[in-house]
Amino acid sequence: MKNQTSIFLLGCRGAGKTSFLTGLTLLARADMDNYVFLTAEDKTITLIDGLRRLTDNNKWPPATSTTDIFEFELTYKNSAFNIFFMDYPGEDIEDAIRSVDSSLQKNIQKHAINADFLLVVVDPTQDLRTEVTSVEEKDIRSRRDALLHSIGHLEKLRKQSNKKPFDIAIIISKADLLPGLRSSAKIQSSYTGIWGVFYNIILKKIFGIHSEKDDQLSSDAQHIKQNDEFFKKIIGYAKSKEAVEIFPISVCGYNTEDMSVIDSADKKPKKDRTEDVDQKGTESSSTKKEKRFPSNPKPTGYEKLFEWMQERNLLKKSKPLFIVFLILLIALTASIVGYSFFTYYRTAAFLSFLEEAPIEDISTVLTQKDISRKNKYLRALDGRISREIEVIERQLSLASTDETHKRLEERISLLASVPQIAYSRHLQELHNKVENLREASLFASINAVVRTGDHQSSISLIAEYRKNFPYGSNIRAVENMEQRITDGRRAALRGQIHSILVNNQAGLAKKVGEIRKYLSVYPDDPNTEEIHAAFYVADLLSSADAVRLLVSGSGFSETSAGNLRYEIRWTTGHTEESSLLFRQDTAASISLFAEFMEISNRDWGLIKVELWNIRRGLRDRLMASDDFNIIRDAHLFNGGKRVPLKTNLSQWEEVNAWIRVQLQVRGTGGWQSITRDHLEAYGRFIIPGDEWK
Repeated sequence: MKNQTSIFLLGCRGAGKTSFLTGLTLLARADMDNYVFLTAEDKTITLIDGLRRLTDNNKWPPATSTTDIFEFELTYKNSAFNIFFMDYPGEDIEDAIRSVDSSLQKNIQKHAINADFLLVVVDPTQDLRTEVTSVEEKDIRSRRDALLHSIGHLEKLRKQSNKKPFDIAIIISKADLLPGLRSSAKIQSSYTGIWGVFYNIILKKIFGIHSEKDDQLSSDAQHIKQNDEFFKKIIGYAKSKEAVEIFPISVCGYNTEDMSVIDSADKKPKKDRTEDVDQKGTESSSTKKEKRFPSNPKPTGYEKLFEWMQERNLLKKSKPLFIVFLILLIALTASIVGYSFFTYYRTAAFLSFLEEAPIEDISTVLTQKDISRKNKYLRALDGRISREIEVIERQLSLASTDETHKRLEERISLLASVPQIAYSRHLQELHNKVENLREASLFASINAVVRTGDHQSSISLIAEYRKNFPYGSNIRAVENMEQRITDGRRAALRGQIHSILVNNQAGLAKKVGEIRKYLSVYPDDPNTEEIHAAFYVADLLSSADAVRLLVSGSGFSETSAGNLRYEIRWTTGHTEESSLLFRQDTAASISLFAEFMEISNRDWGLIKVELWNIRRGLRDRLMASDDFNIIRDAHLFNGGKRVPLKTNLSQWEEVNAWIRVQLQVRGTGGWQSITRDHLEAYGRFIIPGDEWK
């Protein structure tokens, strides 16, 4: 059967274990409620049948003479219980276990290890100090020691199998002998552990709730007070110290006042029967003969015992859930309290942030945080922006400089960047007002500086105006002033460049510097491309230490005279040792030549070209010399135009001598020719430079 509760019944010889079973046989009869025997092995069935016959004959069960093992099952109010106990003649359970065979020993150990409850049966006449104790003190101590030793032995078996200690209940058998002991009682008047804290502090002290068990204890204390130390030692073995209880059990259902047992000889009540008990705790032969079983036994105390075990089982199942529930409740409560505190703190902190933080920080946070549904935050934000606007309006009424206006405008723009504010329109109007004031102030400053003739400051202010107010109301006037200033500055710089004479490298370098300055100021000049080309050639020549000329041409007549021979003499100095002769020795109608000549910068202005007639070995000078300057005539050295030589037309009308010259400058890849376009631009903007006017 599922959820069956296992019980191990323990007690010394004659403590009432068999009597306990006798009471159950009476309660499990067909005409009784709540109790039903389910199954039992043969020996137990025989025992139960025998006990029933004895009760039917009004006889007590006989004393135990051998060690027997009994196991049976029953239900109480639909709860299943498996009860196991040993009946043995002695007092020491270890001796009893050793007296049975190994299979029974294993069976005992199995039940001891797996039992849920340990029911400790004590006899008020032999195991306790009561008003009906019938044995000497030494016998009580001996039985108690044996009982405690037996409990310790069972607990040792459980510990070896990693089992928790028992739930223990103490059964006072033959409770009918103790007047008034009719209900169960707790051994301790208060709970311990977490349950003790809950019970003693919360229920008893705060709410004034007292357990019914506490009240029962006070009425039953007179019966168990003298045995308190003994009960506490039993408690020491229990799993739940606060759950150990005393259950008075009576098979007959009466106490001495109700004449449960009467001596037939003199009709005196059983409470006087102690006079017939000898010192060894056994009744005299006359008393035994006259002792009789009650005619109508009604067992008491069993219901509370089994209900207690049901409650304990329920507690075992519900306690983890209750603990989990309690933990969850505590956690939930802590979470709610913590969340409430956190929410309050966070709200207070954020309100303080809206009141005191820099506007840029507020704008950054509100960009990522939506407060549109939180009126408390919106009111705080509106209050902060309103105060900021009041400060700006007060400062604006006192502002007189553009710098002050600019700072106020920046502050207004910063406020306008804050999301979720209700002052956007007001801030826009304020921004327009400040902007109009700034524009008017800046335009007035431009007019004043232009009148002073400080063109540099004027251009700077105009640039600031165009940047800040590209659609301002005075933009046309500002643009006209800028154009007039620009045209005047451009004309002045061009005139300055034109005025520079170029006859040598020093003059050319000076002109290169002025052109560079002009291009940096007016990169949008209509002739920028050609100026850059001229600047390129001028810059090369101003820094070169030599150039190379590729000279090609003709020195012969193209007339029918034919075989006249000429030579071109190229002189770069004032002595013939520095001359270079180009000649054609073969008679022909046309004499052509092409030669390279490298010229250092010191000779650029001392170049002379002459044509000589060498017919019949004569060296007759046929043409007047023509001088060249590399810097001045560079625009002619484009490799395309013929450079004419001066001729004496009166004598040499038919002479048609000419040369072509191409200019080359040394670069990273060797000698490189300067293009025709670059040289033509050089002639327009450098020599003579009329384009600069």
